[in-house]
Formats: sequence, C-alpha cells, structure tokens
Amino acid sequence: MFPPCSSSSSNSSSGARHLFDVMPQPRGGEDRLGALTDEALQHVLSFLPLPEAVRTSALSRRWRHLWKSMPVLRVTGEGRVLNRHGVRRLNKFVNHLLLLRYRSACLDACEIKLGTFRSQDDPHINLWIRHALLCQARVLQVHLSIGNNSFELEDLSLNSRHLTRLELCNVVLKDCFLNFSSCPALEELVMRGCHIQAGKILSESLKRLTTVDCSFYSYPRTRISLPSLVALELTEPWGRTPLLECMPSLLTAFIKLTDCDDHCGGEEFGGSCDHIACENCGANGGSSRDCVLLEGLSESKSLELHAIPRVYIFRRDMTWCPTFSKLNTLLLNEWCVAIDIHTLIGFLQHTPVLENLTLQLCEAPVNWMKMEGSYNPTENPFASKQLKVVEVKCEKFDQRVHQIIMILSTYGINIEQIYIQRCLRYSEEPMDIPKDSGAGPSQVQTLPISPQENALLESVIDQMLAQQQQNFAQQQELLDQQQQQQQILSQLQRWQQILSQITTQLSRYCASHSQEGSSS
Repeated sequence: MFPPCSSSSSNSSSGARHLFDVMPQPRGGEDRLGALTDEALQHVLSFLPLPEAVRTSALSRRWRHLWKSMPVLRVTGEGRVLNRHGVRRLNKFVNHLLLLRYRSACLDACEIKLGTFRSQDDPHINLWIRHALLCQARVLQVHLSIGNNSFELEDLSLNSRHLTRLELCNVVLKDCFLNFSSCPALEELVMRGCHIQAGKILSESLKRLTTVDCSFYSYPRTRISLPSLVALELTEPWGRTPLLECMPSLLTAFIKLTDCDDHCGGEEFGGSCDHIACENCGANGGSSRDCVLLEGLSESKSLELHAIPRVYIFRRDMTWCPTFSKLNTLLLNEWCVAIDIHTLIGFLQHTPVLENLTLQLCEAPVNWMKMEGSYNPTENPFASKQLKVVEVKCEKFDQRVHQIIMILSTYGINIEQIYIQRCLRYSEEPMDIPKDSGAGPSQVQTLPISPQENALLESVIDQMLAQQQQNFAQQQELLDQQQQQQQILSQLQRWQQILSQITTQLSRYCASHSQEGSSS
C-alpha cells in the first residue's frame, strides 16, 4: 500500500492512466463521469486504498482535491512484511495525508489493515485512530497480522459521540481502552485474536459483542458489564473465562469453550471440588459462589452452550443455576452429560418456557455413569410444560442416548417429538480425520443407522410406548378414582342437605309445640 517515491512519478502517472482507461469514455463529447457530483466521485474513491485514491489527483483538475474529502480511509498492507524502512515510509505517507485532508470532511469509516512489521519502529496506529475519531468516524477497524499480536493500543478511553462499530484484531487491550463510557453511540464490538488485559469491559450502549479466539489474562476474572446487550458470541476464549454480569436485554447467546484455563481434575472425573482450595473454582473477584456465565445469560431467549468435557465451568455454574424465564430454544453439547445425566436434568428444571431442545453428543467416555433405578418426575419435575421438539444428534446410539430418551418419555414427551440423527462427529476434541474428508467440528456428515442400532432404537421405542401406556393407565386409574371420589362427595353433600332439612323441620316442630304449651 506504499506511496510512490518522488523518483517514481512515472509509476504514479501509469496508475492514473490505468484508472483513466477503465473510465467510461464520453460519446460525442459528453463527459458522463464528469457529470457526477463530487459526493458520488468521493464515494467511488472510498473503495480504493489510500495510495491509489491519491493517485487519481493526476487525472484532471476536477480530480485534484477529491481524495481530501473521501468518506472512508483505507490504510491497507495485508500480506506484506514491513521492514524498518517500510514502516517509516508508511508513517510518513499516512501522517502527511491526514495533514492535507480537509478537516471539515467527516468520516464514515476508517480501516487499518496491516501485515507483519518487523522493526524497531511501529506504525503510528494510535495516532491514526485518534485522528479518525476527531473526524467523527462511525466505523473503526484495526486488523493486524497474528505476527504482531503483541501490539498495544494506547490505554486511553475512546471519546466519540459518533462511533457505532469497533472491530479489533490481534491487538493488546487494557482497562481504559475497554471502558466505552465516552462512546454513547457504540452498538457493536468485534474482537478477534486480541489479548485482553483488563478487569472490566464496560458499555451502557453496546448491543452486539463478538469475541473469537481472544485471551483473557486478568486476576480476578475480567467482568463484562453490558446491560443493553442483545446478542453475544464468546468463542474459544483463552486464559480465564470472563464473568458475565446481568444482561436484561439479551436475546441470543453463543458460548464455545475449548482451550481455556478453567479445568478442575476433581470435576472432570466426577468427584467433588473444594471451591475454597481450588484456584480455578474460587477466584471470581468476590464470593467463590459467583456464577461465571449462566447468571449473565439467564435472560436470553435462544442459547447455545458448547464445551469440551474437561472444561467444567458450566457444570460448576450449575451449583447456583438461575432460572431461564424467557428461554425457548436451547442447544447443548456433551458437557451436559459428561459424567452422567444429572446435569442435563438439572438444567431442564430451570427452563419453564423451553420449546426446542437440541443435544449434540460425541461418543460416551469410558467413565460415564448410568443413573440407577427409575426416575420419578414428581420428585424432580421439568420446569417446562411447553417442550415441543427434542433433537438428539449423536455419533453413536449409546447408553446416554438410550437413557435420555427413556427419561424424556417419563415426563410425557411422545416419540413423535424426539428426532435422532447419527452424525460423524460433534465433539470439539481434536481428532484424526483426513483433511479432505469433509468432516470436522464445523463440518458434520450424517451417517445411516446400522441394523444393530436400528434394533436398539426399536427396542427403545417399544419401551417408550410401554412406559407411555403405563402412564396412561395410571392416569386413567387416577381419573377413575377421582370420579369415584367425586360421586361419593356428591352423595355426601345430598345426605347433608337432607339432614339439614330434617333438622330445620324438627326445630320448627319443637318451637310450635312449646308455644302451644305456654298458651294453655
């Protein structure tokens, strides 16, 4: 994206001639391109990187100053490695351009996308960000290559009444920068591959937050305080999973945990964990009984929770599981049945309006424990009475799937409401699959059910039907008992009325005889 050197004016002219060659040529002396307004031409220029946009000034007098009012600035150099000389040339060009640009011209967006810079000098990215905000930029993007993911953005709060979207990639962020109290119009924040060294992410206006492959290195945990948030994506965070504070406006949330530091050996193998002694279980910045994620997600309407079995943070939160009073669509993967089925049952007991449930299960671990005995729905009832569809997507029809179906049937879920799909892989764990196989965590192949699995499914269906018939018989027997009791109660009420009438007549008879005796 470098500007031409002073000795390469011929290159600048050739670039201008190239742009001129692709322009519509006038017919009969009519300059149709020249008939466009300055605003239209500046909009066209905004799609070009800065050097190409500046070169258009050589086309004609009309084009000489158009680039100075472009609504979008694109500082791009992706795929290039900048040495020390390259970084200095880049800084000189961009700084000089910002000085020459019309100060009265507002910005719609500023885009900074750079490749690797290996030198003692750094690009003046912080300076360019502040300049863009002074020009009232509504959208700001800063994308660096992964080779420069240690580059720190200046730890000063952003101050803009116009910024609505902020997108950051492979940069280091600290406390003041992530306090967006001075950005009242900010609605969307996207962070990819960022190193977050802050105790809190704060915004009163933010509605959409996306974090992908970001590292959270804060002790205690980074707290996310976004009361106006509507949509949340937290994908594969590194370090300590951030703590979500109350989000009363939340509609949808997607959480995926794989390589975070929230591991606990006791929880992983089904044992108990001392929350005081365990560093991973304890330090949330306050009481060790703080929910990390579930409390902040409790107002959502649609929720997807993914985690590999050894990441126990969801299971830990279940100890203080809140009620999801608005949740109607829920997707869970194997973490909810990593040890046994109690966690799944516990979650369903806190979803009073759930309508759609999807379970994505990999092959059962060797230490998985089957629930012994029958399950009594009167002792542990589901909160939801509106569950309509249950999808079970599994790698193998194993004992977990069998038990899930049987327990759901105990709660009156009909076989028509349960859909079973056998898939090649739904686990997030690494796996040895050829690259060209088309399978993986993000690509799933549906496989036919084997004759043995089909026979097992038929057996389960027969058991479900028998269970439902037994439930129906019990309900019918209970109904008959209630009818008999109602008949007995009706007869008792009739006898009570008759006795009451007899008592009234006797009272009248005694009263009349007493009056006759006194008169005689």
